[in-house]
Amino acid sequence: MDRNKKDLLLLKSNPNQLIVELQDLIKIIVSRFIKTRQIKYAELEEFKQQINIALFKKIPIIQEQYQGKSFLRTYMSVIIRNICNEILRNKNSPDYLFVENYLFFEKGYEDIDPLILKEESLRLKKIIELFFIKKDKLVLCLKLKFKMRVDFEDLKKINSNITQVEYEKFLEFINFCSECPDNVIFAQLSTILNKYDNKVNSSDSLRKWTTDKINEIIKILNGNPPTSNYDKETFQILFEKSYFNENINQNKNNKITHGKPEFR
Repeated sequence: MDRNKKDLLLLKSNPNQLIVELQDLIKIIVSRFIKTRQIKYAELEEFKQQINIALFKKIPIIQEQYQGKSFLRTYMSVIIRNICNEILRNKNSPDYLFVENYLFFEKGYEDIDPLILKEESLRLKKIIELFFIKKDKLVLCLKLKFKMRVDFEDLKKINSNITQVEYEKFLEFINFCSECPDNVIFAQLSTILNKYDNKVNSSDSLRKWTTDKINEIIKILNGNPPTSNYDKETFQILFEKSYFNENINQNKNNKITHGKPEFR
């Protein structure tokens, strides 16, 4: 059983054990705060304890709201980082009480008129269409960067010669990369692309290309003169909202099934 399936099973049947299994992830995230000097090393265990208490309280909400758009560990890592930020914002308060107002990974546009969100999603898709033969590569790279579901069809759109076996090997790698930096994931993708493109796509060039396209799309979304105020975070939310549900519906309609779990 792969790690994500095991985590999902624990979330449903034994959430306390899931929190135990997440201790390494919690330590990694807190250590990053220590490296940036937001948290003192001496506070490591204290922060871990507060995170564990907060996660325990949040389990019922997590069980209800997690939709499988990302790996569970990716989802949990965002919650853990938000908990750390919340602790830091409040730890100096003399009347500190833990405030449970975290932004969940799969939330973001709940208070916006659905018609406006739909219009913005359609606008984003039209912008991506402008990249013509590069649009499918762009969508795939964005999904990988944002740790979204990747299906066999996403790779087949890049090159129809890519095999199911190669797709499954690709998943076996990225399934364990919820905290991997972009260049590690793009290195694995470049291995596949280079095989069929007969050229060298380095992981760094793919990462830079994706970042440049994100900045370019944000500028188009905002307009000149600006009529919107998108940044990288809100662009990610819009992209996820635009492409995640579409993939679910497409897979249902096409009845596509794979033997391996999707990149979540």
